[in-house]
Amino acid sequence: MTRRLFHIFLLLVGAVALGCSRTSPDPLRTGMPPWLGFAPLYLGQELGHLPEAAVRSIEFESTSAQMRAFRNGLIDAATLTLDEVLQLVDQGLTPRIVAVADFSRGADAIVARPELRELGDLRGRRVAVEGTATGALMLLRALEKAGLRPEDVDTVPIEVQEGERFLADGRVDAVVTYEPIRTRLLAAGSRELMNSSELQDDITDVIVVRADQIEARAEQVDRMLDAWFRGLAFLNEHPDEAARIVQRRCKLDPARTLAGLQGVHFPDEGESRRLLSGERPALRARAEALARWMHRNGLLQRSVDLSSLLAPGPIERRFP
Repeated sequence: MTRRLFHIFLLLVGAVALGCSRTSPDPLRTGMPPWLGFAPLYLGQELGHLPEAAVRSIEFESTSAQMRAFRNGLIDAATLTLDEVLQLVDQGLTPRIVAVADFSRGADAIVARPELRELGDLRGRRVAVEGTATGALMLLRALEKAGLRPEDVDTVPIEVQEGERFLADGRVDAVVTYEPIRTRLLAAGSRELMNSSELQDDITDVIVVRADQIEARAEQVDRMLDAWFRGLAFLNEHPDEAARIVQRRCKLDPARTLAGLQGVHFPDEGESRRLLSGERPALRARAEALARWMHRNGLLQRSVDLSSLLAPGPIERRFP
């Protein structure tokens, strides 16, 4: 083979390799914690709209574990509460919100032993709470409502899946939790002292992607959003069948799964786009107000710059 032919051969091999790399990128790794509000993504996966070659969903037992994975670069995308996203920004990371997943309107709660009847009864009690911003936010809001201070309760840090066991064996008197654990605790006889319907949408769940992956993985981000909204459409059109699918993940019977989902509001594509887009996006204003409150209460170390937090491009492509 002459040198010229050899060079042509190398160019052809390189072109083939480059073409393969463009058509077969590594899958986008996205986290999936055990929150009932992320049912649309789970449904999208179960219904075959989330091919693993494009998007690989990784299940976590708690939101804390998912946040650690995002911080450590083990996942590219995540489903998080808005306050948790603000904490990541505070820590120097660059999550970008590509869609609003849901608003918790009763699905997050403080659940206690049955002898505790109101929030004021938490004084001097042991309250289990996950080490995330959401847990702290929920507890602080409850204490404010009851006229209590943080030092009036004894907080016990846990991973959220430990709450049922800690409450059952008497190690704590109350637990800050969310669906589907909330429904399981209430079915076992615990009492709800407060839920997120009283928080004016403070607990907002969003889908985030690392800033450097938004354009680099544009097609995969689009596939993830497509799976989410297809799953949401299935949930709205076939709630009973959807509940039977989701129950395998949330460990509730279908009736209780449907009841738990009543505490969650899922924006459709149009609402999600409106929240992220425009000259003054509503979600940006919500995030700024929440960031100020979190900073005042020690949940953020500094005033965070949120000018680049929203990335409406992917959802604007879907819903122009």
